[in-house]
Amino acid sequence: MSLVLPIRTALAYGYRDPTLTFDCDFTRGDLNTGTILGPSITFTRASSGTYFDNQKVLQTAGSNVARFGHDPATGAPLGLLIEEARANLMLQSEDADNVVHSKVRVTVDKNTIAAPDGNITMDSVLETAVTNTFHLDYDITNVSGSTAHTWSIFVKKLNTRRYVQLQCLENGGSSFQTKAVFDFNTGAFTDVLTDDSGTQALFVEDVGGGIFRIGQSFTTEANTTGIIPQIWIADADEDNSNHVGAADEGVYAWGAQVEAGAFPTSYIATAGSSVTRAADVAITTDMSWFNPTQGTIFAEYELVQAASTDIVIQISDSGFTNSLEIWANESGGPEVVYREGGSTRWQQLIGGASDSNPGIHQIAYAYKAGSLAAIKNAATGLQTSSYGTMGTGHTEATFCMTYDGFNQINGYLRKLRYWRERKANQFLATLVGEAL
Repeated sequence: MSLVLPIRTALAYGYRDPTLTFDCDFTRGDLNTGTILGPSITFTRASSGTYFDNQKVLQTAGSNVARFGHDPATGAPLGLLIEEARANLMLQSEDADNVVHSKVRVTVDKNTIAAPDGNITMDSVLETAVTNTFHLDYDITNVSGSTAHTWSIFVKKLNTRRYVQLQCLENGGSSFQTKAVFDFNTGAFTDVLTDDSGTQALFVEDVGGGIFRIGQSFTTEANTTGIIPQIWIADADEDNSNHVGAADEGVYAWGAQVEAGAFPTSYIATAGSSVTRAADVAITTDMSWFNPTQGTIFAEYELVQAASTDIVIQISDSGFTNSLEIWANESGGPEVVYREGGSTRWQQLIGGASDSNPGIHQIAYAYKAGSLAAIKNAATGLQTSSYGTMGTGHTEATFCMTYDGFNQINGYLRKLRYWRERKANQFLATLVGEAL
């Protein structure tokens, strides 16, 4: 009598299915070690990039060095970080006292406590002894109109001031403003104060030690020539807090960033000029593990922000003629795609729009002539197709990006597995923890 173990149980007991030809757990923190079954993966990035290590410290990886991130509050492993190219338009991002920043009834004591990177470079922004408002202004002149931007900063409570207010003004004749009040005690924004057409999306990341990375995303107006991000010290949950200042009250601030894009990405340090972080690229051209006639793919990934049009994996002929793809789409939710002979033969949503929200997602996708199927964890059940012709000529697999280096997932690839046969539908459901 043969014993058939569910895949999770089988792996726990050390059994390996002989049809399993690709098995990579990126949460272990390496691309190419003996713990990985399958081909070598080539990684490139034409710049440095930052990530949090398992000690919850912000680190900088050099050019062409993969980043394996961790939760900055808990140290839990997240996987391989893949991001699109971004530039920090903010000058002197770690020096609040620099002359390029305007201090409105505040003073700055430089390098007073440890920043997220462990260095004593976080500044104290302090009130002066007057009754008024108190804020630090950053003037950004190289932004474009009608374009999504995000500004963010690391902050920590200083003495008793419970609140800070983020605000962004546009210059160039625009009346646009965005405002929001952040509460250190709750770790959340408590009041959204939007003026004019300043629609905004807010975000908070707890990076541990009482430090939060907070920010707002917005779209500039057509006549914008620059923006002025501001951080206001507040003694109450209210707009433009006017109060009696004290020289020992204020906020710790560090790592200001302004980037073109509708969501924040990893921190990019700057000094006298803007700095660009290049896109992450992960690819293999060794396809000895792949079977074009039938197979099963399992992918686990974590989205940091809601997905836009981001890819999890593409196995292709270096194009879209013959290709298998898993996408994490904002519109309608994640989907699987099968292309053959230059045509899209199957394009199927496997979850609702909420399935592209931040969090861990799992997808299983199987294919064989006349029998394609896919399922996602916590989604809408098994989706199938009876398309009957399988493509050939697959020459590469790209991870969290398309073959031409675009549509990065801007999140973490956690696990990938591939079997050289079309597994049963129940097997797919078990992979993602669902029942048929």
